[in-house]
Amino acid sequence: MSSPRCPRCGSSLDPVSAGSTQGNCSACDSMMVAAGASEISLLTRSDSGEPRLESRLVLSPEFRTAYRLERVLGQGAMGTVFLALHLSTGQIRAVKVLTRPDKTTLARFFAEGKVLAGVSHPNVLKVYDVGEIGGHPYLATEYLEGGTLRQRLAGGHRLDLAEIVRVMTDCLNGLEACHERGIVHRDFKPENILFAAGGEARLADLGIARIRDAAQHLTCTGSLVGTPRYMSPEQARGEVATAASDIYAVGVVLYELLTRWSGGRPATILHGERAGLAEGRRRRTSCVHFGVDPGHRALGSSDR
Repeated sequence: MSSPRCPRCGSSLDPVSAGSTQGNCSACDSMMVAAGASEISLLTRSDSGEPRLESRLVLSPEFRTAYRLERVLGQGAMGTVFLALHLSTGQIRAVKVLTRPDKTTLARFFAEGKVLAGVSHPNVLKVYDVGEIGGHPYLATEYLEGGTLRQRLAGGHRLDLAEIVRVMTDCLNGLEACHERGIVHRDFKPENILFAAGGEARLADLGIARIRDAAQHLTCTGSLVGTPRYMSPEQARGEVATAASDIYAVGVVLYELLTRWSGGRPATILHGERAGLAEGRRRRTSCVHFGVDPGHRALGSSDR
């Protein structure tokens, strides 16, 4: 039996594991999904960044009628993102398949997903569909090729003041649209800010933090879930995230963009937030004479 070929470059694919329906293309560095695949490998990333097999999922006939998975876009702590063709419309979409939560969290995820699917805003990534594959939730969203804010920063691109204002205004507009519908992001950070072809910023991964909350991942400081660098004081104390928590995270991202602050160790950050030491961040921002510091002081306040 001949080995499957990469549809992007025609090279032979190396299977991820025995009997896998996904294969690595060493020629173009893609992980493709075999044509007509009836099951997939759900991959996540370990704390060290290495991909690992979480589980193997059988795709239901209903899912295969709706979508054709084509290749893996990436893996994260919570699951795998696939590039997919929506068969009835011909649209290219991103399908994120997540690790399995408990039944209560799954029900909440679906309820929130329905609300998200009803959000139509130029600064919020469009959610087309939410569903379940073998107990694992998935979201189908629009696919954007503009990358993330984190990728831009990692590539050495420093935003000028006009770009910073535009990006953060887009983000605030998107958050406002979600907050009006009772949706809290819970994990606002540069990795979750995507860019459309026209350059506008769009918020991604709304609602996924609810699944992460249920996973009970531990940080080095205790039973806390989230991204420590952008975590609000109330989240660091283990309290429920609110719209104010999102606004705090906006302030941290704004600070990062203005000062090119790269953060510290998670334990240090969390200790500082628990002790009410956000003032240190505000003092450092005083050297940025852009005329936006007063607003940033309000965003970064621990008693918003």
